[in-house]
Amino acid sequence: ITVWEEESFQGKRCEFLMECPSIMERNFRKIRSIKVESGPWVGFEYPEYQGQQFILEKGDYPRWEAWSGNSGYRTEHLLSFRPIKCAVRVAAPSGSHLPARILGCSLGLKFSLKHCPSSFCFLHWRDTSQAGVP
Repeated sequence: ITVWEEESFQGKRCEFLMECPSIMERNFRKIRSIKVESGPWVGFEYPEYQGQQFILEKGDYPRWEAWSGNSGYRTEHLLSFRPIKCAVRVAAPSGSHLPARILGCSLGLKFSLKHCPSSFCFLHWRDTSQAGVP
């Protein structure tokens, strides 16, 4: 994720690969524009992951409207952010030499996210075959 202190990707800029509990610790006053290279991330209105939260998927956020949308809650800056962490659980059939992710794609398996109270999400697969043929 790359963040800028001003709108339209102007002013001071910094790139992050991990969470940031307070952008002010990096000598920023605020975040006013964002580019997410891979995600998703969660941006927070206040330091230490407090206040209104905004999901930031891959893409460009040149102004506050891009992340807050039509929610009716106007937050013109973000002060902390972190990636959304997901754990992947995909089982490959015994004897398979393919990585589970590749196997899942090649067999046409569908994946679904399941909510867990631990704030992590888990990816489960199910067979979408017809007549017992994957």
